[in-house]
Amino acid sequence: MPLLSYSVLLVLVITSYAFNWTSLILPKWLTVTLTDGTMRSYGLFQLCHSGTNEACQAFPGSAEKCAATGMLCPIWQTAGAGMILAGVVGALAIVAVIGTMCSIGRKRDRGWKVVSVMLVLHAVPGAVSVLIMAHLCTSLQGTRCDVAFFLATAALVMNLLLALIVSYFTKATPSSSSYAYEPLEH
Repeated sequence: MPLLSYSVLLVLVITSYAFNWTSLILPKWLTVTLTDGTMRSYGLFQLCHSGTNEACQAFPGSAEKCAATGMLCPIWQTAGAGMILAGVVGALAIVAVIGTMCSIGRKRDRGWKVVSVMLVLHAVPGAVSVLIMAHLCTSLQGTRCDVAFFLATAALVMNLLLALIVSYFTKATPSSSSYAYEPLEH
């Protein structure tokens, strides 16, 4: 693959990583419209109320609060843990792309397989989180998916597409180590 392809891949992986972390931090995974017209925005770690001057509060909260919600807290915490894990693996994927770009010959050829695997591994925990939130969004009445949900979904799709593209191009393009070294004659 030419240097331009490597550069574009790196920018796209960093963009996916930024989407992942933005969705992790942003308290807008699910939004619920209450009967009085106010809205609650749920993030993976915060609950915010619109129409009030209250600051956002920790969510899902303490063990006592979680006991009253049944299975919602463990499911919510699983989604949060999945996005954190996706963030960590995403950082490793960026390191793998940079390491592969900076390596030479055979190492670069083998490195793209590692990059593809890292991109899939970055997508899997994010997919678990997105599926959990999609289930909650469709099963809780008056709830709609919000910005962070769509950012996480975009990161997931980008990672899977990039993994497929990298896998295809590493098989379709000739190996950079297949070129024989020919010294210049004086």
